[in-house]
Amino acid sequence: LLRVAYCKLSPKLCISGQCLQLKCLYVHSCPGLQEIVICAKNLNTFSCFVEGMMKFSLDVPNLEDARVHVRGPNAMPYMFGEVFKDCTKLKFLLFQIRTNEVCTDSTMMLGASYFASDSLYW
Repeated sequence: LLRVAYCKLSPKLCISGQCLQLKCLYVHSCPGLQEIVICAKNLNTFSCFVEGMMKFSLDVPNLEDARVHVRGPNAMPYMFGEVFKDCTKLKFLLFQIRTNEVCTDSTMMLGASYFASDSLYW
């Protein structure tokens, strides 16, 4: 388990390594963070609480549980269409967004077809 919370970081957080045994990653409220890059073959749980748009690059083939909480506009289509599209073992996805905008674009629902998941909540 690695928790990165309430600390000021550089704009890019990179977590990777050949022998990395990380199974659970928790990132919460880190001012200045704009991008998260994770290459962790053993990671099965990822939780992230962020303000505003965040760029993600995930190479996590064994990810089963993802929980993402975002404050800001235009995050939902990006999260579904880009971030979790290669997570074929994903069993649980919790996605919460807080924004002042209302999205009526029905194409954002198409992202759900990427998942072979038993539970999809948003």
